Amino acid sequence: MVMTKTEEKKMQIKKVVEFLIDQFEAQIEDADGGRFDITIGDFHGQMSRRDLVVDLWDSIQLHGDGFTPAERLRQIEAVQFENQINEEIQKFING
Repeated sequence: MVMTKTEEKKMQIKKVVEFLIDQFEAQIEDADGGRFDITIGDFHGQMSRRDLVVDLWDSIQLHGDGFTPAERLRQIEAVQFENQINEEIQKFING
């Protein structure tokens, strides 16, 4: 049976969601539109259905002097973790 592009994309999304749950113990909720809400450990963010990229809220670049060292460290850790997650997703997708 030949799948349509839409069916193929839905299958790919399902497999990536299962991968994130298995590999990262992610908690994933279906959100509105083209994204999922995602929690991995104590990091929260979203994953796009279109490009299957995870964006963590704490990875957003900090500007100005009003941040504590702990807040700056949290941002650095979030960026590193977000990169790791997205690299693992790409490895999984590309086999």
